Amino acid sequence: MAYPPTATGFSGMTVNGFTVSYIADNSLGTQYYVQASTSVDFSSATVSGWITTSSATFADLEPNTIY
Repeated sequence: MAYPPTATGFSGMTVNGFTVSYIADNSLGTQYYVQASTSVDFSSATVSGWITTSSATFADLEPNTIY
């Protein structure tokens, strides 16, 4: 079982995108599935896909919308 990541901050914020960074005490190669959504239940989420990096970038989002 992997430890859940903890968000460390946001960067590269524009009107239609951002990057979120996170840390977790997991071994190299641990995969993360990062989501951003305008719905509190994540019923219509934008996803990163499975990634092994410590950040995920979301682009081409709906401009000036809270995610």
